[in-house]
Amino acid sequence: MAPPGRRRATLPSLSLLIISLLFLSQSVAAVSAVLGIDLGTEYIKAVLVKPGTPLEIVLSKDSKRKEPSVVSFKTPKSNAVAKGVFPERFYGSAAQALSARFPGDAYFNLKQLLGLPQDTSTVVKEYKARYPAVELVTYNKRGTTAFKSKSFESHETPFPVEELLAMVLKNVVSNAQTMTGKAYKVSNVVFTIPPFSTIEEKSALELAANLAGLKVLGVVSDGLAVGINYATSRKFESINDGAKPEYHMIYDVGAGYTTATILKMQGRTVKDVGKFNKTVQEVIVMGTGWDRTLGGDALNHVIIQDMATKFIESSAGKKLGKTAADVLADGRASARLWKDAEKVRQVLSANQQTQASWEELYQDVDFKYKLARGDFEKQAEPFAERLAAPFASALKAANLTAADLDSVILHGGAIRTPLIQKHLEGLVGDSSKLRSNVNSDEAAAFGAAFKAASISPSFRVKEIRAYDSAVYPTWIQYKKKDGKTTQQKIFTSSSHVGASKVVTLPHQEDFEIYVFQKRPTDAGSPFESGAQGNSGSTFKSTKLNDAIAKLTKDFSCKPEDISTKVTLRLDPVWGLPEVSGGTVSCDREVAEKEPGVMDNVKDFLGFGKKGDGSQKPLKDDKKDSSSSASSSEKSSSSSSSSSAAAKSSAKDAKDAKDAKPAKTTIKTETVKFDFNAEHDDSTTVPFVEQKFINERLRLFGVSDKERITREEDLNNLEGFTYKARDLLTDESFTGFASKPMLKDIEDLIKATSSWVSEEGFTAASDILKEKLKALHALVDPIRRRKDEAEKRPQLTTTLREALSQAQSFIKIIEESIESSAKSASSAAAEASKSVEDGASSVTSAIKGETTDGGLESLEEDESSSSSTKSATTTAIPEPFMPQYTAEDLSELAGSYKTVEEWLEKKLKEQDALKPWEEPVFDSKEISSKATDLNNALMKILTKKMKPPPKPKSKSKSAKKAAKSKTDEAKSKATDAASKATDTASKATDKIKEEVSTPTDKAKEAAETVKSKASDVKDEL
Repeated sequence: MAPPGRRRATLPSLSLLIISLLFLSQSVAAVSAVLGIDLGTEYIKAVLVKPGTPLEIVLSKDSKRKEPSVVSFKTPKSNAVAKGVFPERFYGSAAQALSARFPGDAYFNLKQLLGLPQDTSTVVKEYKARYPAVELVTYNKRGTTAFKSKSFESHETPFPVEELLAMVLKNVVSNAQTMTGKAYKVSNVVFTIPPFSTIEEKSALELAANLAGLKVLGVVSDGLAVGINYATSRKFESINDGAKPEYHMIYDVGAGYTTATILKMQGRTVKDVGKFNKTVQEVIVMGTGWDRTLGGDALNHVIIQDMATKFIESSAGKKLGKTAADVLADGRASARLWKDAEKVRQVLSANQQTQASWEELYQDVDFKYKLARGDFEKQAEPFAERLAAPFASALKAANLTAADLDSVILHGGAIRTPLIQKHLEGLVGDSSKLRSNVNSDEAAAFGAAFKAASISPSFRVKEIRAYDSAVYPTWIQYKKKDGKTTQQKIFTSSSHVGASKVVTLPHQEDFEIYVFQKRPTDAGSPFESGAQGNSGSTFKSTKLNDAIAKLTKDFSCKPEDISTKVTLRLDPVWGLPEVSGGTVSCDREVAEKEPGVMDNVKDFLGFGKKGDGSQKPLKDDKKDSSSSASSSEKSSSSSSSSSAAAKSSAKDAKDAKDAKPAKTTIKTETVKFDFNAEHDDSTTVPFVEQKFINERLRLFGVSDKERITREEDLNNLEGFTYKARDLLTDESFTGFASKPMLKDIEDLIKATSSWVSEEGFTAASDILKEKLKALHALVDPIRRRKDEAEKRPQLTTTLREALSQAQSFIKIIEESIESSAKSASSAAAEASKSVEDGASSVTSAIKGETTDGGLESLEEDESSSSSTKSATTTAIPEPFMPQYTAEDLSELAGSYKTVEEWLEKKLKEQDALKPWEEPVFDSKEISSKATDLNNALMKILTKKMKPPPKPKSKSKSAKKAAKSKTDEAKSKATDAASKATDTASKATDKIKEEVSTPTDKAKEAAETVKSKASDVKDEL
């Protein structure tokens, strides 16, 4: 056994197994698919991660890798749906195509409206100018933006941006769920967001995600998402080994805004499990810059303005007497121009000139448009100059220069514009630093998906630690004891999301603390109008008085010694500032405890303190057995002499210990208390309103399902109408119907077709199903008769073949039974002959003895005894066992007769019918009869094929019992033989005395011996 200080405890194998099973069950339960969604202004991209599929782009219903971020309502002909009825919704490309017809119910670019006030935001004003047919209103006391739909009555509650965005998100999740199937549920997601997102914008996105039924694992800024994707395929050396970090700028020009994010990428060696180290990759946001209104849409707006101007300047346009503003104010014309402006700009990125044309663009006037790249760049020059501001802001925030950058990674759909790349080259100063080494459309989505997979417990991925920045400083505001309000900065703009900080406050009674961020006023922000203010939440402490009372009562703490501390953090999911908890504590002096049971257990298991010698490495024992033995003897011999000394020293040590003063230590007693949060009105929607929105979304979903079902029923009815019409011209079909039947079908088809064209497109699903059922009732019987007539000959032939096989097997059984009977008769005859031969041999033996040797020869010697025994034990042949019995023959013959008679009867009745009359039997009945006959045949074959039962192996007790019975049988046989010998001897003596005529006496002796032998045989 190892010495006590070197022992290691091990869990029992059963405990290890249980723990493993629990871990496995939890892991299996946690498995689910996750989504990374790049929520762009104009397009939405999603990447799916599921078990077995690392990263896969989610395709739209028309198999596109990105989908326009738009939802559209198809306005009914009456221009307003009835109460409780909802219009049809379209998404993506379908909604975009529908926008030209219903511009007032097409809702584009919803992301840029999240959290923005409807009245004062520049972004909202530009949105109104771009989509003049859309009616925007203010939503409740938050003052945010909502839409009035022309598909509903005027009293219908407006649709807030969050509700419409929830529809778009549900559509994306539906596409992802189609790819995963039913095996995994898609509900966990990570979003990309702009780095400048405020509390209001984040809260609005959170509400939209909740309405869509999504669980948000986290959000990541656009630039950081691209950086994560960049780092997944690269390895950075550890700074612990002297390597230098890399600095990369992600310059992202999207549809609605432009951002510049500087990232520090490096490797770091950290402690791993046990005594091992590992190198992780770090991606850290160092600084950001942005322009909220500079993007692809701003460039497209330049083209649209040029289109409208040239349209008015054309010869046909001049006759209208309108201005370019009048053309753009027309919802239909504006929607068509915006749709093609994006294509024009994309074509100019690769060509020097392009053109577009429209029929009846405005007031029935056609228009052809041409634009050269040079002209476009001149018009867009003021916008291109704005690219420098985000670039400079990011460098300033990171305290770097352009020369410090290793590369500028280009991202975003508009980054391909040559004008933008030209200006960026001038900003960087070195064109070789401009890199297009990521997918400019999908890198952010893939980065978000990787982030989601790293958060989810279902997946194991490369360890990349990403640190996003707070962007906006966080402050707290509270009242002091004297009633004065004070503010204190807690987090700076460079603080990382997830960071926490403990603040000591002078309160010992319940208090309020306001945690906020100062509202930004840059162009495009929610508060750009200059209205100063704060956005945040008020946290009210609860049961702080009880916590103070517990310290004073249980631990005798004095009020002046009690300290109140509050823990604040940047929420790791949304990055929003919050109070995570509070504590009150005091220090007191207590006696130092002696090592307890747990300390002793730790020492016993080898988990003692470092340096106390309890965890020394194991040493090899180099002593041999002889030295071990000698040491054992020495120990034995000295044990008696040392025991008394040990007792004495122990007593002295105890006395010395009692004499020492008790040690004391300072212990901190802590009691927790909680907070209740109350959010600002600008960031929350009342519960009642959320409930209403959820119910309206649910009813929309029910309406969509009912509409899909109705459309399927309508398609089925139309399709079957055309099919039935074709059948009326098919001779193979009409041959099984009478003329009145065909006339009824033709009349019903005409009536149904006429009804579908007039009322079918608005009819309820139940009516459509009834119409289809009526058609099937006339057509299906004829089709069934036709199918039966085609199947019947083949099935009848197959059944006859089965009857023939059964008949052949019946003959085989009859021959087998007859052969078995003959074999049994022959075996009986041979047995009778064997008995007679045995009796004759005994008689001959007796006769020979009386004739040749006199009566003395009746005494048996060994040879005569063995010969007689041989004669009497002649083997009787066993009769031949039959293969089949008469019962088998009767059962199979009965089945054969029943099926044969049924078939002949039905065929005869069927031949008497006309083709359009219902058949007397169908293919199922024929198949059933064939199955019955086959089952009867297989039953007999299976019975014959059953192997004989295997002899059971005997146990020891059974073998012992068998041996005992054998010994008993041997004993009985010996007694019977002795008795037979005595009887034969007596009979011989009697013959000797009473013999008168040798021959007669011999006969009597033979009969007596035969009788006695029979007795002996019975007794044996």
